[in-house]
Parts: sequence; structure tokens; C-alpha cells
Amino acid sequence: MGEVVHIESAETIADGIAVKRVGDLTFPLIEEYVDDIVVEEEEEEEEEIVAALEGLGHSVREYV
Repeated sequence: MGEVVHIESAETIADGIAVKRVGDLTFPLIEEYVDDIVVEEEEEEEEEIVAALEGLGHSVREYV
């Protein structure tokens, strides 16, 4: 099906999920259980984070 690849940079606003290479234990699970992977642009992620914070009643200025 797929194959494990290594990327040079994993710099993203979503640093908690950024990896340069998927783990040997994780990859088989992804192959078995994940139907689709969606790639988003950084700008889309930033907008969603702002919307989530505002939805919780926070001002984005608190975090800048």
C-alpha cells in the first residue's frame, strides 16, 4: 500500500503532531484504520485555532 518516508522539515503551528517520520509501530495502524488523510495549509489551521479560542470566549490577543 504505502511506504514510510522521511521529510526534512516538520515546522508547523501544529507542533504537537508534527513528525519528520511516522513510527514503525504507528504506520501499520494507520494503514489498517485510516481511510483518508487531509492536508491543510498553515493558514487554514491558524483560522481554525482562532475560531476555537473565540468559541471558548478567549480573545486571540491574549495569546499573541
